[in-house]
Amino acid sequence: MKQKLIALINFGLKPETPPEIAEQTRLLNGISLLGVPVCLPYILLFSITCNYTLSFAFFIGLIIFSIPLLLNKWFGVITARVFISIMSSAFFGSISVLAGKDAGFYLGFLVIAVPPVFLFPSLRTGLIFVGFSILCLLASIYGNMIYSSPYAIPFPMSMIIYLINLFTVLLATLGVVFIFKSELSESRAILEEKNKEITDSIRYAKRIQQLLLPPDRYIEKNMDRLKNKKKD
Repeated sequence: MKQKLIALINFGLKPETPPEIAEQTRLLNGISLLGVPVCLPYILLFSITCNYTLSFAFFIGLIIFSIPLLLNKWFGVITARVFISIMSSAFFGSISVLAGKDAGFYLGFLVIAVPPVFLFPSLRTGLIFVGFSILCLLASIYGNMIYSSPYAIPFPMSMIIYLINLFTVLLATLGVVFIFKSELSESRAILEEKNKEITDSIRYAKRIQQLLLPPDRYIEKNMDRLKNKKKD
């Protein structure tokens, strides 16, 4: 299971991929994959309760969170991170309006709003997508104020869904932290290995130099001999 997860997180990476791009790709794949187990239970739950509109909406969400893996492979991390940053915010905004404010799907913004800061090399670009996520959240709140969805989840089911969402957000947050920590640990290990290789190369070169050059005593002896010749 662990090997399969690692293979999915590394999906789309090539041997020639630069380390910084590889790191962003793994982070993006890991964050995207977190959305899959979030969507699957809701597809099943809303199918059982005959709320097929919400079930279909989460099926669309499942596709949205799966597409970045393919985008990473075909077009690269630049396209994939823009896609997931926009579509995940649009998805949770739409779900929040469809299911109604009492279901608490807007809590998903607590998880999806922060990753763009880490996915984009420029902090300014990352903050732009964070701002877009906040706008989607505000739009969903306003949408719930002016629109009464016919697919809204009634009480007390909405309270149960709210508690499930709260628990899901906590797990997803821990998952994101775990992915970041794992990626940082791997990057640190790679950096330490490269530093060791550089240090070993320097030591090896120094040994070769010491073998090729004559001893210090020999050099000093010949320097003294040259000085004495000049004096004579």
